[in-house]
Parts: sequence; structure tokens; C-alpha cells
Amino acid sequence: MCGICGIVVTPGRLVPGSIRDMNRALGHRGPDDQGLFETRFTASGEPYALAMGHTRLSILDLSDAGHQPMSNSSGELTVSYNGEIYNYKALARELRDRGVVLASATKPPATPSPSDRPSSPTPSGGFGPQRNCWHPSTLSK
Repeated sequence: MCGICGIVVTPGRLVPGSIRDMNRALGHRGPDDQGLFETRFTASGEPYALAMGHTRLSILDLSDAGHQPMSNSSGELTVSYNGEIYNYKALARELRDRGVVLASATKPPATPSPSDRPSSPTPSGGFGPQRNCWHPSTLSK
């Protein structure tokens, strides 16, 4: 079973290594791989730091293509996902039919940039309950 963790704080409050410590605490949940994502951004004129961690238990895709957190090709969108998408093959097929290029055969089936997203939602379903997702617009409101 995979594990995810994350934190958003003002930059002075992010303790170096804290997300690594969180990931280490989740190590028993996903012993095959672990990944980190860190960034700084400004929202409403205030500076923030964001960090996400992921531990992975490789089951469906044993390749490095399933490494998380994963970003889309432009780096605009980053996701860390933990859960089951039982219809992921149908979703992947539907996305490919809409012209989206998928980077791997693992879940989540794609992390498209906002401009890559279909104009209408996919009728086949969506993502499960546990995910961290980062895009610069996430906290800009």
C-alpha cells in the first residue's frame, strides 16, 4: 500500500528534511520506491513553501514510470496519488482518444496540464479519495 504526505507553510517554518522524515515514517507502506516534490510560490502576495512525499508499493507497473510525485511534461501540475482506479485502462484509452499522451501504464493514468485537459469531464470516472495535487493556481484564490 502506498502512502502520501504533504505540507504547505510559510518558507521560514518549513524545517529542512521534514518531508523526508514524514516519508521515512511511511516507509513500511510503500517499500519499493519513494519520492519528494518541493517548491516555493506566492499566493495573495504571501510567500509559501510546499512539499509532497510519496512511498510506493509497486504492483501494476514495476517500472520507474510509476515514480511519484509525478509531474506533467510542462511541470505545471504535480500529483501524488494513493488509491485504486479500477477503470484506469478505460480512462487511459479515453484520454488517448482525446489526444492526451500518457507517460506510463501506471495510475494515475495521466497528469495533464490545465491546457491539456478535455473541455468536458471524462464520463468514465475520476480519481479516488487520497491525492496531493499541486498547480500554481491551487492557492491563488
